[in-house]
Amino acid sequence: MELKDEIRKLIGLQRIDKEIYQLNLEKNDKIPEKIKELKELIDQKQKDFASFKEKVNRLELDKKNKEGELAQKEENLKKAKSQLYQLKSNKEYQVKLNEISSIEADISCAEEEVIKFLDKAEQEKGKVANQKTSVDSEINKLKQEILALEKQEKEIEQKIKDLESKRNNYVGAVDEKVLSQYQDLLTKRNGLAIVPVTDNNCGACHMSLTHQNINEIKMYDRLVLCESCVRILYIPEDLEL
Repeated sequence: MELKDEIRKLIGLQRIDKEIYQLNLEKNDKIPEKIKELKELIDQKQKDFASFKEKVNRLELDKKNKEGELAQKEENLKKAKSQLYQLKSNKEYQVKLNEISSIEADISCAEEEVIKFLDKAEQEKGKVANQKTSVDSEINKLKQEILALEKQEKEIEQKIKDLESKRNNYVGAVDEKVLSQYQDLLTKRNGLAIVPVTDNNCGACHMSLTHQNINEIKMYDRLVLCESCVRILYIPEDLEL
């Protein structure tokens, strides 16, 4: 077994595995998290609108209550006026007139309150219609974003399948012992098992390598690992890469 040849194969395999790792990260973490955020945003917008609509409904109910109070006062006024003709003394008559005057004052205040509630209720009802249109538009845009992300997710799944098929061609050509060590590191090191030496530094963690480290790599009689991040090291110039 020529170790240089095996390392060249691993480098080709690593390019594929790195892309697969990034795609899986996108598909399994980033896209689902973004979809979750968008769905939560939709839910919040719906809750905010429902809360606003409930507030307007309560205002409408308050308006009806005020109208009911006004109607009762008007009924009381009608009743009080009808009683005037049944009174026998001037004193009773004067007391009833005072009562009527008080009821009329109450009615005047109640009418003003009803008008205020009526105007406010009409304004808020108009806002409900406008806000619903706005919220529906915003939610529709968010749903379109979700559909686009779901489509992207499916496209990524297909890319991963294509890359895994391509990967199998490399795997079959690598020495079993070398492949086993590579696979183990690939799992433990977040999809990055083999890296180049750059300016006498590890290409992953950038730890400075000693002359002894460099010499051990150049011998190519075994796989040399970075003492810091534990990844396979190689020197591109030695492999004509």
